[in-house]
Amino acid sequence: MKYLKKWFLYLEDFEVNDTDTSDIKMAKQKLNTLRKQIDEFNSKYKDIDTVYKTGDKVKIDALEKSIFGNSDVRTGPDRNDFLIKYLNIAKKRSQIEKNVNSIAADNADLIKSKDILNVTNDKEIKNRYTKDVIPSIQKKINNSKTKINNNQRDINQQITQIQKEMSDREKDLMDYIKKIENNEKK
Repeated sequence: MKYLKKWFLYLEDFEVNDTDTSDIKMAKQKLNTLRKQIDEFNSKYKDIDTVYKTGDKVKIDALEKSIFGNSDVRTGPDRNDFLIKYLNIAKKRSQIEKNVNSIAADNADLIKSKDILNVTNDKEIKNRYTKDVIPSIQKKINNSKTKINNNQRDINQQITQIQKEMSDREKDLMDYIKKIENNEKK
């Protein structure tokens, strides 16, 4: 039953009263902010994925502006850290997708170049393809693979950081709930 009570405390909006102490006011405000941020994250993260998959620059800019806002963090409303971090993950996933497509196109070019190299008898063309064209295509493929690996590593690190932050925020959340419960018992 005590867990159910904690759950109900988290679901409701906390009204900040004039009689609340500064600790209780802060706890209620933090809980309300955290709840709003989680609700916003749950409603918008799929939209972020969808917009980045389309690749439409105008929609991406509009989405970023809606998440970051027009004002500075210190003067504007609280920004949703979860959405901002997820936005970075979505950007990296989009870059990975572009690099995969680039590798596919470069592989097709590599096959064409090798076919030209096998078909031609002209030594000048063979030298150019052997020394310049094919190595440059292979270098592009390797660079794309490196970018994919780096972005995947960054995504994994960011996901780990988000999980750690959520764990820390959960501990804070429980502390705030305990403060509010202790205040209600008085």
